[in-house]
Amino acid sequence: MKKTTIILFIFAFFAISCNQPTQRQSATTNNEIVCTEDEKTTATKFFFDDFKIEKGRFGTIKIGMTIQEAEQQFSGLTKRVSEAGSFGFGGGSPAYLYYWGDESLFALIPQLDTDILFAIIVMSDRFSTATGLRPNSTVEELMRAYPDLKVRLNTYSGDEFFTDRNNHWEFVFMTNPDTRIGKYNTELDIEGAVHTSAPKRLTAKVDWIAIRAVQTQAEVENYDSHILYRSSLIGNTIGFVRLDISAELDRENNIEFLNDDGTLWHSFCADVARHNFLFDRELNHTWLSSFEIGGLIMRCVAKSEKYYYVVVNERTNLVKRVRKHNDLFFQPLEFHILQTVVWTDFDINPFRTYPNDDAQVADSSRFKDKLLAPVEMEGEWIKIIEVFSEEVLGWIRWRKGDIWMVELGYAI
Repeated sequence: MKKTTIILFIFAFFAISCNQPTQRQSATTNNEIVCTEDEKTTATKFFFDDFKIEKGRFGTIKIGMTIQEAEQQFSGLTKRVSEAGSFGFGGGSPAYLYYWGDESLFALIPQLDTDILFAIIVMSDRFSTATGLRPNSTVEELMRAYPDLKVRLNTYSGDEFFTDRNNHWEFVFMTNPDTRIGKYNTELDIEGAVHTSAPKRLTAKVDWIAIRAVQTQAEVENYDSHILYRSSLIGNTIGFVRLDISAELDRENNIEFLNDDGTLWHSFCADVARHNFLFDRELNHTWLSSFEIGGLIMRCVAKSEKYYYVVVNERTNLVKRVRKHNDLFFQPLEFHILQTVVWTDFDINPFRTYPNDDAQVADSSRFKDKLLAPVEMEGEWIKIIEVFSEEVLGWIRWRKGDIWMVELGYAI
């Protein structure tokens, strides 16, 4: 049985401070957000009870909406524009903060270079999950809902956090070396590394909760739902090229991307890329950019003795050739699929008892919120298990001709 690990999403967050509602601030520190704009909606009421923290949504605000669509879901708040980098999101996207008087309630963060909502940051304890968890909840309260809770230290941001992997929530704690929740072995002091511990200080309180989309393949322009494969074709994909940060990195030779005429398009040092290539605009729209799952994953459309030809921008289908490098490795398409966890739209792609469209449809309703992993492939079909129980659930399509029928998730 293939061992499948679980996706871990890392947020490098910084504290929020915009206490003067009409004051423009001109500088930032690790504990500040620059507020460049105030704007208040015409209405004067905000209905707090209508907004619950849920999977992929905050009340009627849903991940994947445009910012304009999201703002149509509420009224009565003051809006300020800041930087997503203040919440650990690289690339220069804005962050839109919403205030009730002087109280910061939540923030909306769009995906880089789009107005598509990528993350929701809930900062006020006026809002909660269905089980009553909220900003200001203690670790002890979280442990009642998550008995096996482990906190993680991100040495890049200095924050500690706990991840609800099923709901894709992050409970973030703004701690410092004197107020740590866990006890960590930080002998390998690598910036950006993540250390895990059972919680020791149970009175620590959540500073905010982040709701975000699952970080899967690069989102495609103008998609109208969360089923990303509808706008993404397999095309001439032969496999994937992955930056391997689990091995000893080659610190001497940069990874180089070349234009068609052989001139340099972009380069970076693999060792540095381990913790800051997420802020690299040129590589932000590859198949996946995330240092905790292996650094960088690029769709490969051809390869030669010296080069991989990779898609460096999934929006524009921009292809560059990258020199083969000690820290890059190639995985054939079918092999790569079997190393992931997957999601699908069960209404379109239901479980079958065997790999055929004429096979009996299995009930998949109880598995919609579970982690699913492929363990076997037969043509366009993959056999799926539920990760925790390893129960065999049936067969689904991973492709239908040139169309992706699953989303891919990645594990550390």
